[in-house]
Amino acid sequence: GGTLCTEIAPKAPGLVASVRSEDFLVLSLQVKGKTSVQASLAAVVEGETLEGDNAYYSEEAGCKVDAQKRTYVGTLPQTLVLALKRFEFDFDTMQKVKVNDLCEFPMRLNMGPYTGGDRPEAASSQQQQQQQQSP
Repeated sequence: GGTLCTEIAPKAPGLVASVRSEDFLVLSLQVKGKTSVQASLAAVVEGETLEGDNAYYSEEAGCKVDAQKRTYVGTLPQTLVLALKRFEFDFDTMQKVKVNDLCEFPMRLNMGPYTGGDRPEAASSQQQQQQQQSP
C-alpha cells in the first residue's frame, strides 16, 4: 500500500511542523463538481489555514497558533487504485443519490504534484495548464 500524510505547519517562527502518516490501499476521490481526476487529486492535497477558533494547539508553544494544514501522498503503492465517489447521501430524501458529473482521466497520471516532494500549489498550476492545453 501507500502512505497518506497530513502535515500541520505552524506559521509562528521556530515551531516544528507535525506530520501524521496513514497507510492506504485505495485513494477515494470526490467527483462531484470536479472535471478530472487531477482536479479531484488537487482537492485532496489543497491546504487549509487553521486560525481563530479552529487554530492548531501546539504542545511546543503551549497554546493555540495559526497553522497551515495540508495532505499529500507520502509513498505511492506499486499499483495505485483510485475509487471515484459516484454516490452521495441526500439528507432530505434519506437515500443514496448517484453523481452523474463527467470526470475525465488521463492515460498517464503524473503523481509528482500530489506527493510530499512538491507543494500543493504545483498541483493546481499543473491542472490549469492541462485545461488550457485541452481542445
